[in-house]
Amino acid sequence: MKWSQLFKAKLAVFIALCTVSSSHRTYPPSWIEVCKVTRTVDRESKHIELNCSLSGNDQVTIVLKHLNDYTSNLTEDISYSANFHCTGAGNLSMSLPMKIEKLVKLKIEGCSVRDYFNDWNNAEMDNRTDSLESLTIINSDIVIDPIVLFSSLNNVQNITKEFTCGHDATIKKITRRNMTMSFIIRKELLTETTSGPQMDQVQLINDVLDYKPICRYLHLEELEDSHANTMVVYHVRVVGQNSKFPVLKYLNYSHNNWKEISETLLDWRLTFPQLKYLDLSYNKITDVPMKNRFDVEPGEDTIIDVTHNNITVLTVKDLVDWSMLERMFIDIRNNPLDCDCLKQEFIYQVQDEDWFVGDLFKYKYIRNMTCATPLSARGKMLHYLTKEDMGCAIPPADLTVALVILAIVAFSVVVIIILIARYRKEIKIIIYTRFGVLFPWDVDDKKESKRYDAFVSYSTADEDWVYDVLQNTLEQPKAKGTKPFELCLHQRDFLGGKTILDNIIDSIENSRHSIVILSNNFIQSIWGMEEFKQAYYQSIVKKHRHLIIVKYQEVPESKMDPILKRCLKTFTYLDVKDNMFMDRLRFSLVVKNQANKK
Repeated sequence: MKWSQLFKAKLAVFIALCTVSSSHRTYPPSWIEVCKVTRTVDRESKHIELNCSLSGNDQVTIVLKHLNDYTSNLTEDISYSANFHCTGAGNLSMSLPMKIEKLVKLKIEGCSVRDYFNDWNNAEMDNRTDSLESLTIINSDIVIDPIVLFSSLNNVQNITKEFTCGHDATIKKITRRNMTMSFIIRKELLTETTSGPQMDQVQLINDVLDYKPICRYLHLEELEDSHANTMVVYHVRVVGQNSKFPVLKYLNYSHNNWKEISETLLDWRLTFPQLKYLDLSYNKITDVPMKNRFDVEPGEDTIIDVTHNNITVLTVKDLVDWSMLERMFIDIRNNPLDCDCLKQEFIYQVQDEDWFVGDLFKYKYIRNMTCATPLSARGKMLHYLTKEDMGCAIPPADLTVALVILAIVAFSVVVIIILIARYRKEIKIIIYTRFGVLFPWDVDDKKESKRYDAFVSYSTADEDWVYDVLQNTLEQPKAKGTKPFELCLHQRDFLGGKTILDNIIDSIENSRHSIVILSNNFIQSIWGMEEFKQAYYQSIVKKHRHLIIVKYQEVPESKMDPILKRCLKTFTYLDVKDNMFMDRLRFSLVVKNQANKK
C-alpha cells in the first residue's frame, strides 16, 4: 500500500472517531432551536448525544416521549443520550416510565418537569422497547396535577407494572438529587364540598402495601435519593417490600432529614444482598440498631455511613453489638456526642486501648471522636477526657448535702402522691393552670423540637369561636410561670405560594399536637377532614400522642367518617361544656398524656 493510500485510510478512521454534525430525522425538528446534537462513531458503536438548554422564554415545548417517534424509526445500530439543562422557568414534559427506544442515558437538571405521573395506567408501555441504563434528575421540580395524583392513588390496583417498575430490566444507575414536588392549583379542589376527591390515609397505606407487583432491577448498581425534604422513611419500606435489587452496590439516602432508619435498611441484606456502601449521612438519626440475621461469606465490609447525624449517646453494648455484625462497618464520625458524667462507664471503656481487639478493632476510631456537650468537654477527644471534663468531680461535703436534700425531696414526693392519689389528675391540672407547676414525669421533653404547640383544624364557619375564645385564651399566659401557647391557624399562618396540602402536612409535622374542632360544619369540609386524617396518621401510624379532639357541637354518628368514629372510641376528647374544659386543654398541650375522656 502506497503511503498516500495509507494516509487516506488513517484520515478516514480519524474522521470517524471525531464528533460530527448529526443528520436530520434523529430528533424532532422543533427542538433545533434549543438542542445541539452530535454523532460519535467508532469501530464498535454509533452514538448520538443531545444537549438541550431550556429557559422560560423558549417558544419550544419539549415533550420527551416524542423522541421515540424518531429513534424507533432508525434502522442502524445506534444509541442515544439526552441532557436537558434548564434555567429560569425552563420546563419540559416527561412521563414515567421514560421508554424511548435506543435512549440509554437521560439527565435532567434545574427543570420544571410536567406530566410525570400521566402514564400511570397506560398499558401501551408494556409493549414499548426499553433501553435506558442511566437516569439522573437533579435540582428539579416535579409539577403534579392533583387530579391525576388522586386518580392514581384511588385506583392503586390499576397502576401498571411498567409505571411502578419502570426500566427494571435495563437501568444501571438512578440519581434523584434535590428533586422537589409541587402541585398545580385546581380551583375545584379549593372549594369545600363533599363532591371533591376523598382520600382515607390509613386505607391508602393498606392499598399500597397490598399492591404486589414485584420489580426486579437486574442491573441496577447505583441508586441515589438524596436532598429530598419530602422523602419519608416509609418510602423505603414500600420499596423494600415490592422490589428486588440483586446487584445494587451503592445506595444513597443522605440529606433527607430522617430521624430514624427504616426497618428495610436495618435489615438491608434481605433487599440489597450485594450492597457495599449505604450512605445515610447528614440526616438527624439518633440510633443505629443494625441487624444481622444471615451467615455471610468472607469479604470486604459493607460501610454504613451515618456521619453528620444526631447520635449523642453511645454505650459499650452498642459497640459490642456492632462488632458482631458480619461484614459490616458502622461509621458514626462527626456526631454530637454527649460526654457528661452519666456516660463515664462508656468513656472509661473507650479509653482502654487494649479493649479494641479482634472484631472491636475497627471501632477504635471512636477514641478520637470529640464531645459536643457538656461545655467543659466540648471539642475534646474521648480518650483524653477527665472526670473534671465530664463534670463528675463533686466534693464529699457537697455530695452529703445533695444526698440529704434528695432524701427530703423524695420523702415529700411520696407523701404528696399518697395524699392526691384519689384526685390526682384534677389536682395536677389545677396546680398547673393556677400556679404554672408541672410534675417532672408529666413534662413533655419533646416540646422544644417543634415550632408550634398545636395546629388547629377547624371549619371557617366556626372561626369566630376559634379566634375569640380559643386563640385569645391559649395565646395568653394564665398563671405566673407559664408561657403562652403558639397556635398554627390556617388563615393566619399558612404560607403563600405553597399548596394547601403542603401547608397542611408541614404545619402538622411542625406542631406537637393537632387540635380538631369537631362540629357539623367541620365534617362537611374536605380540607378539614384531610387535616384530621393527617393528624390521625401522626397519632396511629407513627404512634405519636398527637391528636386532641374538642367536641364543639354534638355530631350525629351517622354523619361521621368511619375513621372519625373509630378515633372517638380510641382517643380521649374534650367537651366545651365541661367546666374545666380550658384547664384540661392547657394541661393536654404540655404533658405527655392527654386529658381524660369527658
